[in-house]
Amino acid sequence: MGSTVIKSRRERLLQALLFEGIALLLLVPLSTLIGGHHPGEMMIVAASLSLYAVCWSYFYNQGFERFCQHFRLRKTAVLRVGHILGFELGLMLATLPSVAWFLDISLWQALLLEAGFLMFFLLYGLVFYWLYDEIRHRWFEHEMAVRPK
Repeated sequence: MGSTVIKSRRERLLQALLFEGIALLLLVPLSTLIGGHHPGEMMIVAASLSLYAVCWSYFYNQGFERFCQHFRLRKTAVLRVGHILGFELGLMLATLPSVAWFLDISLWQALLLEAGFLMFFLLYGLVFYWLYDEIRHRWFEHEMAVRPK
C-alpha cells in the first residue's frame, strides 16, 4: 500500500542511512552475543561490511541494469532472485578473507558469520522496508489531508 509520491535523492539518502544505522544498532550487540567477539571488533566489521555493501550495491546494480538493458530482459521473479543471490555472493566472496583475518578466525567461521549477517539482513530488510513504506504512506496521507486546497 505504498505512497505514490516519488522519493527524492534526499529521501533515498535518508532511507539508506536509517537502514544502515538501525541495522548496526541491532546487529552489533546481537553478533557480539552470538559470536563472543568484542563489541568494538564487531562494530568495525559490521560498519566495514555496511560501507562495502553500499559501494558494491552502487556498482553491481549499475552493471545489472546495463546487463538487463543490453539483453532486453524483463525483471521476472527468477531474474530478481538471481540478482539478489549474485549481489550477496559477490559481497560475501569479496569480504570473507578480510573478516577472517580481522577477527582471527577461519574462513569457515567467517563464512558462518557472514551467512548469519545475510539471514539477518534478509529478515531485517523485509521488516524495515515494509515499516518504512507504511510510515511514509501514512505521512503523505496525513500531509495531503491537512494541506489547504
